[in-house]
Amino acid sequence: MYTTVDLLQARDQGKIAAHDRDFADSLLNQAKHRALSERQRMFVDRLVKKAKGEDERATVDVGDLSETIKLFDKAGEKLSAPKVLITVDGKRVRLSVAGERSAMPGAINVAEVGPFGVADWYGRISRDGKFSPARAAANLPGLPEALKRFAAEPAKVASEHGKLTGSCSFCNRPLKDAKSLELGYGPVCAVRYGLPH
Repeated sequence: MYTTVDLLQARDQGKIAAHDRDFADSLLNQAKHRALSERQRMFVDRLVKKAKGEDERATVDVGDLSETIKLFDKAGEKLSAPKVLITVDGKRVRLSVAGERSAMPGAINVAEVGPFGVADWYGRISRDGKFSPARAAANLPGLPEALKRFAAEPAKVASEHGKLTGSCSFCNRPLKDAKSLELGYGPVCAVRYGLPH
């Protein structure tokens, strides 16, 4: 397992990707003041592996995210944490925008629907359309293809989830009227996300 010394060398040699630099700096800064947790040491190891080209989880280009970003930006006018639910390999998957304090602000986090700390985290999609899978993504072999479909037609793929589950693709509440069941989302979420109802 790589250490903070290896991370420092990789950073100083300019081998840490631009979108990982702030995160690497925060880990190095924390290591100056106290011992890193096991999870933080795992991230150090992962960052060094990426810098050395040893990361076994290659990124996947999911395509142009402009429609996805429009959907999230519209919802962000009224919601502090907009999300979209899709179904992948029979699992409910949540896509949400990473906050300002995250490792990659503005990226789209991809995670299992469930309580924080219990639900699997599958990775993130950068604004340029690159999906960086986490280890748990291996449990969902259909995820890269589903994310490509979502990037191309986010409202349609979200709608499919709502029709399949009977719950709104955005707020996850049960759909009650025929029109909402037909569309896969309710009238309130339609307004928030700028979709017809």
